Formats: sequence, C-alpha cells, structure tokens
Amino acid sequence: MKITRELAQPIVMQIMALLNYNINIMDENGVIVASGDSTRLNQTHEGALKFLKSKKEVILSVKDSARLSGTRPGINLPIEFQGDLAGVVGITVIRKSWSSSPE
Repeated sequence: MKITRELAQPIVMQIMALLNYNINIMDENGVIVASGDSTRLNQTHEGALKFLKSKKEVILSVKDSARLSGTRPGINLPIEFQGDLAGVVGITVIRKSWSSSPE
C-alpha cells in the first residue's frame, strides 16, 4: 500500500484532535506526506528512516532532533497494512523520559 497525502492528511487531523500533539505520517521512503505542520511536508525524516531500517520504535530526544535532519522530539511508530510495513507515524512531543510507548 502506498501512503499518499490525500489518504494520510485526514488521519493526521483526526489524531491531532484527540492527542493535541503534532502528527506526521511518513511514507516507505521516510518522506513526510502528511503533517499538522504544513512546512514539514515533503521533507525526509531521518527518525523515520531509522525506524524503517531497524523496525523498532524510535524515540527522539531534543539532542537527537538537533542532529537528525527533518526531526523534532517525539516518537516514531509503524503503520502496517495487511501485515506489511506501509510507513511511519510520528508524534511530536517533548518528554523528560519515556517509560513506554504512548497508547
């Protein structure tokens, strides 16, 4: 499944209404295809690239986001469709520590 802006942007807006944090959706190449911050569209998100390589959640600190292009502090998690990895969802949030993934 290819994640497009037309598919992802309404999902971003619905999630943001619930969580009150900026949300990004990145495609299988780590490119931001939908975001609550339109200035971030079409940027490569290095946190998403790390996730796509490792297949493990990526938590980005303020320090991490300073050195990784296209990122801000938060967490990156998988978007799966019919058992396949379709992309990454990023939640922009600054936390002092993460004891577990946000639900």
